[in-house]
Order: sequence, then structure tokens, then C-alpha cells
Amino acid sequence: SFLSTESWNPVTENFGALAPIYGTIVTSAIAIIIAVPIGIGIAVFLTELCPRPLRRPIGIAVELLAGIPSIIYG
Repeated sequence: SFLSTESWNPVTENFGALAPIYGTIVTSAIAIIIAVPIGIGIAVFLTELCPRPLRRPIGIAVELLAGIPSIIYG
């Protein structure tokens, strides 16, 4: 019943985790929908389309951005 109900009332000690689980799944899906095309696009650009003199500096910049925790960006 804890996983299948969405009510959360500490007074009556009635707790359910459906709403937080659903919110987590929806948020993760939105993040994947945004991140996957951008990541694939950057990878294709760097490997196939980018001029050679720009490939190394852009690759270093992407690795630097990947090394910074996401909380810093937010």
C-alpha cells in the first residue's frame, strides 16, 4: 500500500510514495529527452564535422564541463 497510494498525511500516519516516485520518473524522462539529442549532436559534430584545429579545444571544453558537478550550473 505504501508504493501504490499517493496520500501523505503525518497526522493520521497515512503515507504513500506514488506521487514522489511518479515525479522522479517524469523528471528523469524530461532530462533524458533534453540531454540525449544534445549529447549525440555534440559527439557527431566533434567526430565527423568539426575542423581539425577546433576539435581539440572543443573536446577539452566538453570534458571540463562534464567534470563540474551539475549543482554548480543550476
